[in-house]
Amino acid sequence: MSKENKFNFTEERLRKIKPAATGKRAYYYDQSTAGLRLTVTDRGGKSFQVQTWSPAKQKPIISTIGKWPSVPLHEARSRASRLLVEVRDGIDPLQLKRQRRAEMTIAEVAEIFMQEHAKPNKKSWRDDECRLNKRIIPDFGAKKMSDLSHEDVKRWHSGLVSAGLSRTTANRYLEVLSGLYTVVLPKTENPCDGIKHYREVQRDRFLNQDEVRRLFATLEAEQNEDIRDYILLSLFIGARRANIQAMRWSDIDFNLQQWCIPFHQSKSGSTMLIPLVVEALEVLERRKATTTSAFVFPGKGKTGHLVDLRRPWQRILNHAGIDDFHLHDLRRTLGSWQAITGASLPVIGKSLGHKSTAATSIYARLSKEPVQFSMQTAVSAMKQIAAMPAEETAANVIGNKTTQER
Repeated sequence: MSKENKFNFTEERLRKIKPAATGKRAYYYDQSTAGLRLTVTDRGGKSFQVQTWSPAKQKPIISTIGKWPSVPLHEARSRASRLLVEVRDGIDPLQLKRQRRAEMTIAEVAEIFMQEHAKPNKKSWRDDECRLNKRIIPDFGAKKMSDLSHEDVKRWHSGLVSAGLSRTTANRYLEVLSGLYTVVLPKTENPCDGIKHYREVQRDRFLNQDEVRRLFATLEAEQNEDIRDYILLSLFIGARRANIQAMRWSDIDFNLQQWCIPFHQSKSGSTMLIPLVVEALEVLERRKATTTSAFVFPGKGKTGHLVDLRRPWQRILNHAGIDDFHLHDLRRTLGSWQAITGASLPVIGKSLGHKSTAATSIYARLSKEPVQFSMQTAVSAMKQIAAMPAEETAANVIGNKTTQER
């Protein structure tokens, strides 16, 4: 342990500690309170823990106190002192924590799950939070963790589908509920165990020629510039919804005609360089000239950027006469049109940021040029179709032939 990692904790010094190296964790030890340490992740998450020797178990034990700054330093020191006394008295703090949490309500454990696991570790934590708040807490929040039975969960899972949710969505809800037990109470019986997931059918939906024409016509008449530009960029770039929503001007290089998605925002966990076709650059340059925000799509909420597009998106689909089409299907549409216009699967995978172990060696040899050319060809084809009269496209509508969505 270096001297730099052991010092007298203060709120100010904790605030100045930088994230750990990529893929690593850093540990800092308090000189004022025996056993108290701070764990820092590569994303900057900071949590208090107690590390001490257990006479009962004859081995070192580590117990997590909570995340800083939600747990302030003075409270962490107080809890650490109590834990050390309990360990000296032969009490297993981990077992005691499990027992206490088993008697908590599901709503209380959901809060622990979000603060200690989902937010520090998952890029998709907002999806977990949404599922907890929308169904799990309203349906089970008042129940104690130990009171929820296997039959309760089984009926609930099937009831989600009966209520109109898709089988895929019902499976995602089940996984979040199960996560409350596997993450917060790993040695407690999980009532979700043994419940069979519904079979999920992979979507293969993308826009055919006639739908492309109708969508572009609708967007041309759309008055809300943010929604119109967001949809156009989604179609021209093919990036994931959350990445485009959080797009920053500082990550766009107009000279190199590319957009850099930082590693901590990409699904693959690696920095992604996305080529920008001419049409995407036109949208971005127009928006850049009229904004002072750090975000390409600023919003009024806590994130600072655009988040919820469900209502305007459904309105646009209704106007365009397009059914059963999700925002994510815009990404699939670009990939499918790349395939239609002759692109190879490795080029499509590179442009969409797919991460495949089998194809990694091929992807690594691809330069930006063929990828950007493929994207430009696909976008140009869609724009050409959109400019045609309806009677010309109706006679030659491309069927829903797709590339595999990874």
